[in-house]
Amino acid sequence: MNKIILGLFLAFFFISTQTFAQDLSGIERSTKIELIDGKKFYIHKVKKNQTAYGLSKAYGVTVDDIYKNNPGTDRGLQLDQDLKIPYSERAIGKVELQQDSLSADGNFIYHRVERGETLYRIMKSFNVNQDMLLQYNQGLSANLHPGDIIKIPTQGKLISDKAQLLYDNIIEYKVKKKDTYYRLEKKFAVNQQQLEQLNPQLKFKGLQKGITILMPEGLKKLDTIPVFVAILPDSMMQITDSLLLDSTLSQIFDCDSILARKDTFRIALMIPFYSDLEPKIRTSSVYHTKEAKAYRSFTFIQFYEGFLMALDSMKQMGFNAEVFIYDTKGDSATVQEIIKKEEFKSLDLVIGPLFQSNVKMVLEAGNAYNIKVVSPFSREMSLVKNNPNLFKIAPSTECIIESSCDWVSDSLPNARILIIHDGKGDQKEVISFMNRSFQHHVGQGFDTNNVFIYSYQDGGLKKMIANLSSDRKNVLINLVNDEAEISNFLRELNPKAEDFEIYLIGSELNWKRFETLEVKYLVDLHLTQCSSHFIDPMDSTVHDFEQRFIFRYKTLPTSVAFNGFDISWYFFNALYYYGPGFESCLQKLNIHTMSTEFRFKKNAKGGYENSYLNIYQYDNYQLVNKRKR
Repeated sequence: MNKIILGLFLAFFFISTQTFAQDLSGIERSTKIELIDGKKFYIHKVKKNQTAYGLSKAYGVTVDDIYKNNPGTDRGLQLDQDLKIPYSERAIGKVELQQDSLSADGNFIYHRVERGETLYRIMKSFNVNQDMLLQYNQGLSANLHPGDIIKIPTQGKLISDKAQLLYDNIIEYKVKKKDTYYRLEKKFAVNQQQLEQLNPQLKFKGLQKGITILMPEGLKKLDTIPVFVAILPDSMMQITDSLLLDSTLSQIFDCDSILARKDTFRIALMIPFYSDLEPKIRTSSVYHTKEAKAYRSFTFIQFYEGFLMALDSMKQMGFNAEVFIYDTKGDSATVQEIIKKEEFKSLDLVIGPLFQSNVKMVLEAGNAYNIKVVSPFSREMSLVKNNPNLFKIAPSTECIIESSCDWVSDSLPNARILIIHDGKGDQKEVISFMNRSFQHHVGQGFDTNNVFIYSYQDGGLKKMIANLSSDRKNVLINLVNDEAEISNFLRELNPKAEDFEIYLIGSELNWKRFETLEVKYLVDLHLTQCSSHFIDPMDSTVHDFEQRFIFRYKTLPTSVAFNGFDISWYFFNALYYYGPGFESCLQKLNIHTMSTEFRFKKNAKGGYENSYLNIYQYDNYQLVNKRKR
């Protein structure tokens, strides 16, 4: 089995590396634009190994366009030659990318626009705002086309831009053969920490001969090195290569469960690799290689990679584990075979399976052999009942509703609550549960007379708009799931944002499916969403994790990778500090994670459900977590 998984892993690594290497042919667009004979041109200085074909792909023009505007170039390009390349209003050329790729200096992600993709979806996916995109994509508009390439700054680039403001002047410096951080410190009075802040690529590439880096100018004559000013809080990973908070667990060894610690823990990951489909993965040639998402085997590969990174960080702390990786193939019969294995009976922890249909089988074995079972994605509330060894990570629908109502009641007191629905599915049950959740806050000053319910089909939209309050905040809870109806809903509602303070509330489970909504409406209406996972791009640990993941796997981590790391990191720490009986000490486990927190509620006769929700909201086109962790 391990050989099969290794084969899949290497295949995925090959695909990721092939795609990642397509770094726009190493060509960066010139920022120099000139008006010649009434027409705009980029002025590009030819560098070593650059070709007309590569330039045409980077600038989104044809080879003939380059030849026509630069006589004689059809016979070859000359080093340092200045070329006139027609300026495109869209300024985001067509480039053959299979998936997102990182620039050679690590400063930018080049994203290929897919059919139906909107700026709202892109900003949401990469956690950037409109100003950031406009700064690096001249002429960018909401009129995107499939195949367009958008240049997106990484968090390292944004930090570097801020860091440059700390110095009077910045120059470009070409690293020499014998240069070391010590030599550069003596020569320029700037230390490694400051250089890495200005040049984030140094964190994972190091000093390499011939690369060009940013260097503060005018510090050579200083006797002392200027004090380092952090742009973001220092990450604990820079100290321990882990994500422990400053308050490490040194104070919590009084928990009785510590007596149950073991020298080596037995851990299993149950994940659908679909190794039986491995023969269909062809990596013998780039012409046969497809995108990773085209293969079912790679659907959860990044969860596995996040798991491995958490395991490696724990090993550096002295954590010892015997790990079993099981390919469930998404098949119940395969899962049944796995839980019958003799080795399975002595496990301490199982993460997975990932599909809800197989969780119940594993729980039966977990209860029989007292094995802790972590279900990463199942939302079904009934799973928790009568399963004392279950830890369900994804909050149930009931939990999401309750937490959302709690946040509204606590953060927007005395607001007018306006609920709109279209009567489909289980919306009536959801409304009933909302009313019960709001009732819990009556004793805290919440007035249920301020809750109004409207049906979209019965002209409820106009009635709701007419009932907006001008002297208090208006909280609009949307239960409508039809994208066309929501587009109309937003179009009618948005003009009212000038006269009324409106907060539009929705669950990410529904809203993430909507890709054609006008982002300005969502900003004006303070769209607020709840989700169990939210990745804050300004969190320094997120940035460090991205850099380590890119260095290790040559691709960008998705939310699945963050899930894999956070879940594994949390439960590995629980085992390490408290042993297999860690459930009695979870309230004392103070672990920093990147995409969520873990706040488990115990079912009276069953297991544990994570009740934590991130609440995030648009703030000047940037998604901001309103529930700081």
